[in-house]
Amino acid sequence: MEPIKPFIEPDFFTPEEYASIQETVKALMDKGIAEKQDKWAYFKKNTNNGFNVIFFSEVRHIPDFPKLSKEVEDKMRNRFNEVTGSTVDHVGVLWARYTKESGEIPSLMPHCDRSETHTGYMVTVELESTLDWDYYVEDEKFEMKKNQAIWFSGTHQAHWRPDKEFGDDDYYDILLFQTHSGNDQEALDMDHFDERDMYCMDVANKYRHLLEETINKTMRMNGRCQ
Repeated sequence: MEPIKPFIEPDFFTPEEYASIQETVKALMDKGIAEKQDKWAYFKKNTNNGFNVIFFSEVRHIPDFPKLSKEVEDKMRNRFNEVTGSTVDHVGVLWARYTKESGEIPSLMPHCDRSETHTGYMVTVELESTLDWDYYVEDEKFEMKKNQAIWFSGTHQAHWRPDKEFGDDDYYDILLFQTHSGNDQEALDMDHFDERDMYCMDVANKYRHLLEETINKTMRMNGRCQ
């Protein structure tokens, strides 16, 4: 299937849905403090990307574990069904906080995602933050706002953020979810992903003036920085 044209969807969650996301994240942090004296105990510290993350799609069936509400899960699945024109069989979802508490500077290097087997539909939603941070899909800049969603095809389209200086107390929260169309019969192969990796390197070089610190970070880290 063809990649979708990136677009903005403002006010993505209702006030009640948005509040429930915040309550779930707080409950997970409180669980970490109560059981392990560390609010990040049940999150993964992704130093390469400069964020702490919880993959909510991986904990849906764990008893007594904070989860996203049915209303939020249904919102994501129903919107995917509408946009793809099919019934999707999975929805991957993560919450992440970009913060220096991750152990590194927050960054988002131009990259394409390898997390879907077919043409991907991705949505990133800005949640709570202490600063503004633009989002790019290819050459198009999106000025992000609270509760604003950006739709794009992350398996095909380079997406990234320019360098941003974070103070010790700064943070930037997102909810990201993804799927592919149930009607898509054309699986992506390794040649596709390898070609996209090379393309994203070209994008990074094109915007090197906006990515100096991000590129320097990739030089000192092991593994992918995205």
